[in-house]
Amino acid sequence: KYITIFLNMTITILEDQLAFYIAIDTPNIIDDARLEVFSPYSNTVIFDKLAILIESNARYSRFLVDTPTDLWDKHVNGMYTYRVYYLDDTYDTGSFKLITQPGGDMGTIPHISNNENREATVVYRSNY
Repeated sequence: KYITIFLNMTITILEDQLAFYIAIDTPNIIDDARLEVFSPYSNTVIFDKLAILIESNARYSRFLVDTPTDLWDKHVNGMYTYRVYYLDDTYDTGSFKLITQPGGDMGTIPHISNNENREATVVYRSNY
């Protein structure tokens, strides 16, 4: 199972997911690259993996990246920066949110309103 992720978004990697797709807004790349994921918090590289070029056109480039085998043991959920590069050429940089399952999610619960019609309740109305 592969999921295409446009970077500058959220990457969710499930436990048995062997690889994932990434897409960047850099057009007409002609060779494989590397994906480096860096933690500004700990000032360390989380992983640096080969990104195999799948397609590239006048709008974007898409790569296939193997999931690091020890990713779930590290509990790396959080905000990271990335760099897609080849040798001395950097194709794209930015930031994204990484979520691994298992390993926990971001601890948020979606809000589901019980007032979809936006009905108001008047608590106090003054008499003029």
